Amino acid sequence: MLAREALRLEASFKAAGERPILCFLHYPPLYQGYRCPELLELIDRYRAERCYYGHLHGPTHRRAFEGRRGETDYALVSADYLGFVPKKSAIKGKMIKKGRYFPKPMVKYRFAMSIICLIRRKKKHECQVC
Repeated sequence: MLAREALRLEASFKAAGERPILCFLHYPPLYQGYRCPELLELIDRYRAERCYYGHLHGPTHRRAFEGRRGETDYALVSADYLGFVPKKSAIKGKMIKKGRYFPKPMVKYRFAMSIICLIRRKKKHECQVC
């Protein structure tokens, strides 16, 4: 299973070409007491700018690795960890939308949990993205 996921990740990285790479994984490639060398090697080789991952919930949040490793920033984006509020981020003056990059200086973009906003749009809420 890991070999298949590594092949899929590498295919996605190759498809990005010269565009900045944002890596989205369900399982964390590293956290307290664990490292996945196969995925970390790919992330490093293709110089992903950011790696967002989930899977850690509740008490396991404390095991998350958040910060910079090599040239990549890592962040946990599990819904309960973020308090069910979408996380904002920016990537060198561009925004991401449906897998494409559009030039707009310092524009923030939606990712990971924007589906929550779709659910909440019927109600008044404190979303920083919508």
